[in-house]
Amino acid sequence: MTTKNTIYDVIIIGAGFAGLSSALNLTKAGKKVLIVEARDRIGGRVWTSTCKDGHTFEYGGTWVGETQDEVLGLIKKYGIQTKPQNDTGSNVQIFHGKKKCFSGKLPNLGIVENLDVKFTHKCLNWLSQTVPVEKPWKSKHAKFLDSITLDTLLSKYISWTSVGKSLTEFDFRSVLTVEPDEVSALYALWFIKACQGFNNIYEAQGDTIVGGSSKLLNCMLEEIKGTGNGEIILNSPVGKVNQNDESVSVIVYHDTSSTTYIGKYCICTIPPNLVPNIEFEPPLPPEQIILRQRMPMGIVIKVISRYSRPFWREKGYSGNSVNDGEIGPVCETYDYCDMENNFYALIGFVTGKDSIQYRRLTSEEEKKKAVHETYRKIFDSDEALNPTEFYEIDWSLEPYSRGGFFSVMGPGTLSKWGENLHKNHDRVHFAGTELATKWAGYMDGAIQSGRVVAQKILDTF
Repeated sequence: MTTKNTIYDVIIIGAGFAGLSSALNLTKAGKKVLIVEARDRIGGRVWTSTCKDGHTFEYGGTWVGETQDEVLGLIKKYGIQTKPQNDTGSNVQIFHGKKKCFSGKLPNLGIVENLDVKFTHKCLNWLSQTVPVEKPWKSKHAKFLDSITLDTLLSKYISWTSVGKSLTEFDFRSVLTVEPDEVSALYALWFIKACQGFNNIYEAQGDTIVGGSSKLLNCMLEEIKGTGNGEIILNSPVGKVNQNDESVSVIVYHDTSSTTYIGKYCICTIPPNLVPNIEFEPPLPPEQIILRQRMPMGIVIKVISRYSRPFWREKGYSGNSVNDGEIGPVCETYDYCDMENNFYALIGFVTGKDSIQYRRLTSEEEKKKAVHETYRKIFDSDEALNPTEFYEIDWSLEPYSRGGFFSVMGPGTLSKWGENLHKNHDRVHFAGTELATKWAGYMDGAIQSGRVVAQKILDTF
């Protein structure tokens, strides 16, 4: 075992947006910070990769949207360009075998169904206003809402048509990446409140960052290092955190050795479901362990298909589509073209129950066929079957995430155990997008959470 002599003010576990946000605020305040990251890269669930010719694409977090002030503020600060998500052309919706082409956010479903969707959204917004965003377990109806699933709330108390219910459930499934009968109604309403309204969820896919989301992370890291107060080490998974009345020891295990880093405080920014994998001494309180064990990640597989030309645009489609899974495993697609640089691609998502059958496909060729056959049906073109490049990531297989996009809560978790989410363990504090009170689950939420916890520690010095 090797023990480093340097004593840091704060050691941060995890180099995603939450970790870098904490580090940025701490180092600018003159505190000496060490960031310890298990992966060989920064970013966590944000991961910009490159195609064969060097063009970037996103395996992880991709979009920023209106009212996401934290991430938009940093983008402006660093002078990074964004570009709007393409919405020129017809969007596509396929539900129960019926295909509808439309512009805007919602198709024309019929008079009754349209009224039902609008009514459902208004009810969800109204109910979410009864949930305190910082303490949702204090909601007047928290116990009841946390005893039922989102599916029950919609089918028994709100929606009156199957189409209205299905469309609303799809909206949640595409964001939470779990089935509506797996998530607590209270948690779903809290999520809406954190996003500042149901309609804002539609706006979250507003713009992409030119050069990739990791460009923003790199700018943050450069500023952290530029203060002279920040260091980072990669390929360093933390296995143990010890603390006493004066300091915290963070132990990184290597194949045949270990290294101990000492700080006055620690901020743990890894996903909640992975926190129990770290050994704490003194141990984490049982209620903090129980809470995080009840916060599983969603299920998402992201696929990127590159083409020699944007055939969907040529046929009058925007590239953006949703479907209920009957036509294939990809339930949602987005145009991901960079027309100026002759890069033409579609992004697709396989989430929730649709991932079960997809994972049973054993070869890459079978998966490619399933994905692109879905695209053929959506965009009415055999050209969909012949991408020039294909990339896939199953976030459930990533050892330092174990799912995506973020941790969710089933019934009986938020009302009983939620108050422990923001509690520190003496000198160990926690941050992450799941702990945000605005835009939880998004890059913006991670940045907010990191900033808030950094300030909490600064107030102790």
